[in-house]
Amino acid sequence: MHSERTDFRHYKPDGLTFRIIGAAMAVHSKMGPGLFESIYENSLCIELDRREISYERQKRFPVHYDGEHVGELIADLVVEA
Repeated sequence: MHSERTDFRHYKPDGLTFRIIGAAMAVHSKMGPGLFESIYENSLCIELDRREISYERQKRFPVHYDGEHVGELIADLVVEA
């Protein structure tokens, strides 16, 4: 199996990425580990709203294989789409 690794050591996030990471870190700091995913998602949405970052919840994307529809991906959150 072929796998390429991306070197992120020198990656500098843009402004939006920095704000999203900050929102996620705030949730993690306040809520701690061990809760249900839905609680973290709800909490992150509160943080994103407070930071005026737009998002969509449970966004559906069709998935195709060789031109054939094979299913659907449901993303928890899509930010500033």
